[in-house]
Amino acid sequence: MTAHKKPDVAFWATIAVVVGLVYFSSEGPVMRMVYCWLGAPHWALASMHLAYAPSYAVIIRSPEPVQRAYRAYFQWWSTGTEDAAWEAAERWSRILQ
Repeated sequence: MTAHKKPDVAFWATIAVVVGLVYFSSEGPVMRMVYCWLGAPHWALASMHLAYAPSYAVIIRSPEPVQRAYRAYFQWWSTGTEDAAWEAAERWSRILQ
């Protein structure tokens, strides 16, 4: 009979990194869906901004190269909506301070 080995720190660290990457990378597709496919209804904008408020706070406090990369990611997923999304990120960052 073999004893079950409990997950170690490396396993949980890997899970945390993967979840973080999925969370940050999902923001572009969600933004495109809300702005381009749904027509930016208030309920969808409020939900999106609330769900991604922590990422906005992190990005706004990040160094300029990270912010440029974030903007480029938004631009890649959007069709002219990245400025609106960036303004929302700045607004949420001020609220969270």
